[in-house]
Amino acid sequence: MSVKAIEAVRHYEKNQRDGLLLLHHYEQLEDAIKHQLGELRAAEKEARAGLAEAYFPELGQPTIERAEQLTGFRGFSRRNPLQALAHESAVLSKRVAAIEADALYEQREPLIGAGGSLTQKLAECEDMLQPWVDECARFEVHPEFLQLVELRYDTPGYDVSWLEPRYWRLWAAGDRITEALGLADFGDDVLPAWREVAAKRDAWTAQVRAAQAEVDQVRDLVREHDRALTRLPRLPELYLAQCRTFLATYLEQADLSLLEQWLHADAPDERPLTMALRRAAGLRAKVEFLEELLYSGIGEFVSALRKRIDKFARKSTKFARQKYVGRSLPQDVLDRGFQEKLPKYRDRVDKVQRLVDRIARYDDYARFSLDNPPELWWLEMTGKSPSSLTPKLRRWYDRHPRLRPAPDTRWDDTADAMETLVEAAQTITRHDDEGYLS
Repeated sequence: MSVKAIEAVRHYEKNQRDGLLLLHHYEQLEDAIKHQLGELRAAEKEARAGLAEAYFPELGQPTIERAEQLTGFRGFSRRNPLQALAHESAVLSKRVAAIEADALYEQREPLIGAGGSLTQKLAECEDMLQPWVDECARFEVHPEFLQLVELRYDTPGYDVSWLEPRYWRLWAAGDRITEALGLADFGDDVLPAWREVAAKRDAWTAQVRAAQAEVDQVRDLVREHDRALTRLPRLPELYLAQCRTFLATYLEQADLSLLEQWLHADAPDERPLTMALRRAAGLRAKVEFLEELLYSGIGEFVSALRKRIDKFARKSTKFARQKYVGRSLPQDVLDRGFQEKLPKYRDRVDKVQRLVDRIARYDDYARFSLDNPPELWWLEMTGKSPSSLTPKLRRWYDRHPRLRPAPDTRWDDTADAMETLVEAAQTITRHDDEGYLS
């Protein structure tokens, strides 16, 4: 059997239309996953901060030693925050005392208060400056005036040639300014008059700057004193926050399962820290899963789909050429596989979105012991094996087909523990419409 060229054109035009609509849905899915990733990354960062706070609840040597013992982090030994705090406290205290003994600080109210001598001096200088500013403005308000001054117009130093168009434009501007000021000549009258008032303005501007510098010197002392005095009592909380941030940065790359082992060896009944570790690990797993799904799965599919749509466009253009008009073509010129798989491609959008929502909603971090391989978070969160959209994760499951997450029920009630075990057993066997997404 054969097909007409016009049929091939219509076939590829339809493929192209359907492909573009499908691409739109997958691009929306990408945007949704990226949005969810942004929220999960923020939650992971918050979880690390909470974990650092659990390891470092207060500022003190016992806390430092405990945090280093349980995390393997040695940053506080190399940069002891207690020593740094004591040093800064001493420096700030000395500086506060030195400022308070400074004559300028002691006389701050008489100097820069509402009626202070330096305040009055500054105001007087500004009052003397203003008339000369106004006088200069009479000249400088004209748009071309300062340009004429810079070019030394109507003086022996003026070097604009009469052959240049601007020579005549500047001449006209000089005449306009001279006439507007009511003077006879730009070089003989306007320039000398402006230079006289500009010199007065510049002299009083210098006086204002000097007076302002004296005021600022006192104000800077007052501000430095107030900042130091405000910071001193807050040093413990500030250094505690810095320690937690420092530790949270380390925890970003730490092996959280190893930290849980160390914790249980040292303090097996430490529930809050265990829960903080598991929440941080669970959120890290969520981020990694969605990143792989987005970039290795959906991203690669979208890239391949774009190429396929371009191919459809080329094919429809090719078979629409004059040389194919009325010709019969073999059946295999048509790409029927795309239409056959199109329903599956469409359904996968909703399946992936539900999967992403399920991962994002999961919050039963407490029961997942970090003795489990981190890849098992996927089965714990979704209840199903990974698909081809997460190829790295799927290969791991192919190598470990029998592994299942072992729940930790140490802190559960008996009823809750039984319910958890039943749910875990169901997780292994249940299959719903979100199964393999290959």
